[in-house]
Amino acid sequence: MTESDAAENSADGANAGGKGELEEMARRIVRYGPGPTHTPDIDWIALRAEYETGAETVTSLLARYGISTTALYTRIAQEKWRMRADGPPVTRRFLVTRLFRMIEKQIKAIENKPQAELGEAESRQLGNLTRTLDKLIEIDDADDAARRSAFPGEDMAALRKKVLDRLAEIAGD
Repeated sequence: MTESDAAENSADGANAGGKGELEEMARRIVRYGPGPTHTPDIDWIALRAEYETGAETVTSLLARYGISTTALYTRIAQEKWRMRADGPPVTRRFLVTRLFRMIEKQIKAIENKPQAELGEAESRQLGNLTRTLDKLIEIDDADDAARRSAFPGEDMAALRKKVLDRLAEIAGD
């Protein structure tokens, strides 16, 4: 076999193998996206800011910027992006409501157990839940009182009238 025959055979093999590889690559791109090495020119700074604020879902960011999940998470790991903020800031009211719901679920789970299966562990759990519930009620009551005192209604109207009277007095001098 001559050198030209060997080169022709290897070229034929490369073309045959190359076509299959291209088809496989195309199938992967269609299924998983182009991947981190094939990302188009995108504004990574803007994407990073939008990702870190958490105002938009990752899925919608991927669709809008036209990149794959792999490309995004590879960039996040390489550049050590800040943890994503998952939605709006959590308020005390939200946490208290959430804890009430969790306690309610736990109590229902205990209630649904057969009486014969209830033991010391369940008694301790109910005691802990009761103490937690008492604390939550205290927090919730304090939160309600703080909200009421922040907007006293009639007191605000009287204060507003005093300020307007004083301004009129100053303007009249």
